[in-house]
Amino acid sequence: MMMGSFQRPASSALRCFYRGLGLVLLMACCASVQAQLAGLVHDETNGSLRVVSIDSATGNVAAGAGEVADCCRLGGGLVAADVAGERFFAIGVWSGGDNADQIGLFELAFDGSAVASQFLGAVPTGALEWDSLNARLITVSVPDFTSGLQLQSIDPTTGSIQNIGSATPDCCEILTGVSTIDPAGQRLFFAGRANGEADWAVYGVDLGTGEVNNAELLPSGHPGFMAFNPSLGTVDVLMQQTLSGGTQIIAVDVDNGGAIILAEHENSDCCHFELGQTPSLSEDGDSWWLSGRDSALQTSLVAMGSAGINAVTTTRAITSGYLLRAVVVNGETLSLDQIFRDRFEL
Repeated sequence: MMMGSFQRPASSALRCFYRGLGLVLLMACCASVQAQLAGLVHDETNGSLRVVSIDSATGNVAAGAGEVADCCRLGGGLVAADVAGERFFAIGVWSGGDNADQIGLFELAFDGSAVASQFLGAVPTGALEWDSLNARLITVSVPDFTSGLQLQSIDPTTGSIQNIGSATPDCCEILTGVSTIDPAGQRLFFAGRANGEADWAVYGVDLGTGEVNNAELLPSGHPGFMAFNPSLGTVDVLMQQTLSGGTQIIAVDVDNGGAIILAEHENSDCCHFELGQTPSLSEDGDSWWLSGRDSALQTSLVAMGSAGINAVTTTRAITSGYLLRAVVVNGETLSLDQIFRDRFEL
């Protein structure tokens, strides 16, 4: 395992890094920008899974027509988006009805109009990403404690799960939902650590062979999201010392080794950021959106901000009765558990 060289760019260069890498930490909400967000939510009034539109300026929610009834207990991080096809995917367990306790793959259109579901024979445990090059879902699974890490593909039409290559024995512990995909290079990246180790690393997996490549060690802390930057070939990771504390953005050079610290931010008074939560960059590169929950874990929210250092994030609580699972907004897919770097805006 290699240890990267963590360097901090000069403050005058921060905005260039933000624009070039499509990232920013949890910044001050001072820009007058608005967007309609497509959100995947759990409707607490009737126990359904549905897509809604969210006004980023007010947090007001308008529900779409389609829904999956009696659904779902969603696994952490097991949400993905096919942005070109304008649809969400999620893996979960029906919580009631005729399909109670059955595992399903759920497909919902961004406009809330189309709903489909497929039965799955097993629950993937590590990640869910959309491979746009091959029109398939990619996941990783650890079937038991002896067979190792297994890369898998899922047919979105049938729900069929296929192993890719052989399992990697004694690989690592993984963080569900902290992953990203490089469709052009056919690579999956995830946060993991060698069994018994304390520090996390970025692992790469070949989507053709299932082979796990060498890992690049991250600094101490908790990985909170991961995003592949195709223009620079880096994997950008948000690190937090605690779930409600300060953060860093680390850019990891997965091909040549090494990493730099893009930014640092104190964020002790804002929100609860679980695995995979991430800012979303606007088209003009000046504003960002974020999904999260309040410090009491009671209210789902979106945040809107602009570039700055150590500034307070302003948030918008969404309409009560909805638990936000994923959002697509002007550039990125955000989730309580997962990030997907594509472009879509309602």
